[in-house]
Amino acid sequence: MPAPADALASYVPSRLIERLRAGRSCAPFVERFPAALLFADISGSVALADRLAKRGPAGADEFSRALNAYLGAVIDVVSAHGGDVVKFAGDGLFALWPSAENDLAAATRLAAQCGLAVQHALRVLGAGAAVPLSMSVGVGAGAVTGIAVGTPDARMEYVILGAPVMEACHAEHAALPGEVVLTADAWRALGDACVAVPLEFGGARLAAVRRPTALQPLAMHPVDEHALAALRPFAPPAIVARLTAGQDEWLAELRHVTILFLRLRDWRTLSFTQVQDLMALALRVMTRYQGTLARLGTDEHGPVAQFVFGVPPLAHEDDPLRGVQAALELRAALRTRGVRSAIGLAACGDASTPRSAMP
Repeated sequence: MPAPADALASYVPSRLIERLRAGRSCAPFVERFPAALLFADISGSVALADRLAKRGPAGADEFSRALNAYLGAVIDVVSAHGGDVVKFAGDGLFALWPSAENDLAAATRLAAQCGLAVQHALRVLGAGAAVPLSMSVGVGAGAVTGIAVGTPDARMEYVILGAPVMEACHAEHAALPGEVVLTADAWRALGDACVAVPLEFGGARLAAVRRPTALQPLAMHPVDEHALAALRPFAPPAIVARLTAGQDEWLAELRHVTILFLRLRDWRTLSFTQVQDLMALALRVMTRYQGTLARLGTDEHGPVAQFVFGVPPLAHEDDPLRGVQAALELRAALRTRGVRSAIGLAACGDASTPRSAMP
């Protein structure tokens, strides 16, 4: 049975769906536009995961329920404020507000309002939760670059790059649990529309938004079967496999996995064509060792690709060895192209590392 189009579409950014509705291709592309963005990250989740995982499957279920409840609440708030969740980053997420008619101040105001609303929603949720969690939030603004890279017949990723993204990550790191911190550019875009406390790095801790903007929820458009083929490569393979099999219920589990992180040190000097070629190269290497591209994201240091060995439906007893072999082959291939890289490997999955049921 084919994967339901609307279910699969919920795992990809709405920006891609809008692109398809406008008759534009989602094959490898690059776009540049002004936007406000929000980075929210759960505080203390690693320590909580370690503690609950010692209880075995029951602890994994408890952690999964808590994480899903909090991320679900954040997604609801972001959508109500017209934001588009473009990326999950472990136990956090990136949301985007493209600037309509180049009105960056209006987009930034919505992102700032959303940040405060997220913190309020989580305080309410935490008051009655068995496992209370909190989030720190960073809000940025400016010109960003969106790229879709990969192989359209196998695996694609859409990621937002640019200084505003890295600055939002830095602002989130400067925020304490329960706080919203603005980058310098976001604070400047808001002007007197906000009440904020200056911070040493040039940004500010947001206290309130004056004259809040009326909310317009993110439009959710149905996806037809024609668009499904274009969207499928953007969803994680494990998600596609389960939806195709008619399985839409998710269970938390403890699983042994090997994770490979790849960062290109000179990414700012690379053209879009070079980035696309390098991503296709990495995917070919991972396919040989049956690893999966889990995520192409970005942080305060720039873009980073995360590959995983041992996630259904591809799991092997020698996944750590496969990860090492893939890392060595990938490093050699990048060197022959004169590309400097940093590659990290981690094998995890004992009683201290549960896997979330969130995508």
